[in-house]
Amino acid sequence: MAIDPNNPLVERVIRALKRLIHKALTRVEARHYISIYQQDESIHKKSLLKLAKLDFNLLQSLHRKELSELCRWWKGLGLVTKLPFARDRLVESYFWAMGDAYDGMPVA
Repeated sequence: MAIDPNNPLVERVIRALKRLIHKALTRVEARHYISIYQQDESIHKKSLLKLAKLDFNLLQSLHRKELSELCRWWKGLGLVTKLPFARDRLVESYFWAMGDAYDGMPVA
């Protein structure tokens, strides 16, 4: 039996087998599923798709603003020059903290 690689269901199954949903970052996976939902014309409702995109973009904008303020604060402390042995991984730390703290509630 031949498998059609263009079938959206095949793409979803392959992705699900590669990445365990309970170990994934919810918002990163949501972005992927928005794309899949958009491609499959038979199941998607335009208003739901628009709401999902709006929610994702709003949260991304909020994260961008928070990260900008954090970077400004971090540079103002000057710990990078005062403590050269310390790791300068503010963006990575923020990303993992936000992924872990997400509770599934929409941005208000």
